[in-house]
Amino acid sequence: MNTNMKYNRFFYVFFGIVALSAVLWQCTDVKDYSPVKDKVAPWPVSNPEVVNLSGGALITYTKPSDPDLLGVKALYSYTDGGEILEAYSSAFTDSIKLEGFPDTLNRIVRLIAIDKSGNESTPVEVSIRPTIPPVELIRRSLKVQTTFQGVTASWENITGANIGVVLYAADSTGTMRLNYTHYSNTLEDIYTFRGFDTTQRAFSVQIRDRWDNYSSTLDTVLTPLFEIQIQGIVNGIEIWQRMGFTYPGNNTSPSSNPECVWRGDAARQNSAGENMKAAMDGSNATFLHLARPGNVLSNYSGNAADEGVHLLPVYLTIDLGRSCLLSRHKLFHRSDTRLGDNNVKEYELWATNNPPKNMSDFADKEASLAYWTSWTEVNGTDAWKNDWTHIASCLTAPPSGATISTSVTSEDKTWANANGFEFSIFPEHTGTPFRYVRIVSQRNWSAGTILHFGEIEFYGAYAD
Repeated sequence: MNTNMKYNRFFYVFFGIVALSAVLWQCTDVKDYSPVKDKVAPWPVSNPEVVNLSGGALITYTKPSDPDLLGVKALYSYTDGGEILEAYSSAFTDSIKLEGFPDTLNRIVRLIAIDKSGNESTPVEVSIRPTIPPVELIRRSLKVQTTFQGVTASWENITGANIGVVLYAADSTGTMRLNYTHYSNTLEDIYTFRGFDTTQRAFSVQIRDRWDNYSSTLDTVLTPLFEIQIQGIVNGIEIWQRMGFTYPGNNTSPSSNPECVWRGDAARQNSAGENMKAAMDGSNATFLHLARPGNVLSNYSGNAADEGVHLLPVYLTIDLGRSCLLSRHKLFHRSDTRLGDNNVKEYELWATNNPPKNMSDFADKEASLAYWTSWTEVNGTDAWKNDWTHIASCLTAPPSGATISTSVTSEDKTWANANGFEFSIFPEHTGTPFRYVRIVSQRNWSAGTILHFGEIEFYGAYAD
């Protein structure tokens, strides 16, 4: 082997060793970016102040100026000698809110500052005394009354707490058993527990929060009222009538129905086959079709130039034929277009037991429309509401919560056809007899002024 070959081999081996050494040196000299650990505890918090709350307290303080402060924790217990609980706040806040206390006794809370090394400051003790817990505040406003097929509970929840309203009912042996829990966090709420026969029995209602604190019970003995479906058709005879509308008619002209025109009720109807009977025949495949091609001003003014002025709300007045105590209302959409198209979406129910004012009660059509509608185009005042009672507010929402038809699921549509939409009559009016019901529709599912009703149902009892 000549000298040049030996030299070249040495050269490559030497620099290979140097390169490998450099790589190994870099691998063992990785910079440590983890937080620097120390054993120096942060200073404690200072200037603690307490604002006692319903079932809790808000504690504010001055944070220590430790540069690696992680936060502050509070140690406390719901009961004397009970489990020690912890609550935390970050270094970016200067307060801790404690909740869930079952009473108004004094408690000692220890505040401890913590740094990023896990070091803890010496505790600072503060005394708190929660005010009356939400469950007991709500219990003070709780009311229970009998209703159709059950009992209705109403209450105020001024703190907006997440609660459960728990009903216990006596069984056939007199033993109190859990029936149902309704969950709520609204400031005022009403709920009806149904499914009971007309047997007198004991009921107890209790308020529960998410920490399993329970209020005292409201105990009562009540007899649920008998409930039936108010029949629209009996032995083939239509008992309910659409007030002021002339039958039969195929897209009947408004001039044929002056009473509807004067009252501001939808003055047009698609056909005799899609009339009031179709909305109470037990099938939502047939339907009541109102205001085609729209609820427009020309229907009421008689001026063809007003054809393009659409009016909301759309009104419909029904004579139930007899005075009734109403408990609840159900609506079904037209089956093939449910949760879409012209099906009513949002509406109110108003009722009276007195015969509604008619054309002879007004000097002219203008005065009648001003009384019966809220339409600015006719100087509407909705003064009729002073003579009627608002008995329900209704929004036809599917289980998914969809608010537009493009968001409605196939499951929503199946559910709507099978179940319809049920609304309780306001409990304070379930004992009042009504014969006449007025539907006030603010919106349909296509944002138009044509209305479809697949089925209209009322439940309760006859008052006469």
